[in-house]
Amino acid sequence: MSFDLPFSLYLQSISNPFLDKLFIFFTSLGNAGIFWILFILALLCFRKTRYIGVICLLVIVIDYLTVEVIKHLVERLRPFQDYTLELLIKAPKGYSFPSAHASIAFSIATTFFLLGKEKPLNLIRWIILGIAILIAFSRIYLFVHYLSDVLVGAVLGILIGFILVYITNKYQNQIKEKLKLSN
Repeated sequence: MSFDLPFSLYLQSISNPFLDKLFIFFTSLGNAGIFWILFILALLCFRKTRYIGVICLLVIVIDYLTVEVIKHLVERLRPFQDYTLELLIKAPKGYSFPSAHASIAFSIATTFFLLGKEKPLNLIRWIILGIAILIAFSRIYLFVHYLSDVLVGAVLGILIGFILVYITNKYQNQIKEKLKLSN
């Protein structure tokens, strides 16, 4: 896509040690879904957030499987494979489109944003959304994804989050009863 490369190259032109460290940190939060798994485990620890944790766990599994299928159908090379550039991180394996980091980050952020509306969780919703944005953006900055990989990943994650929240809201009482999550 014609807009992908100029944007990525522009980001390379503003690269500096502070931004390098910042985006290496945020991209590492998304590696292997570690941050999101820890976040979900924290949600599962508390009775008030256990239902949200279960739904987020379901979302992350569905999102990951969906992204992997699409990656193998599209087989798009990563930017550093198309254009020689020294990476700041270890070269990721696999295909580029769509970004799993972006998709998973936005599926969890969307799910939590829609379900975590109670007062103590309100600030956390915005923090999680900010982390999702920074993780997604870090992938472009670090030259391991094209802009379109990240945008499609984010949209896919948002759609998966919305769809699962919609479906689970219809069956919320039955899900809570089966999982013994009733308040």
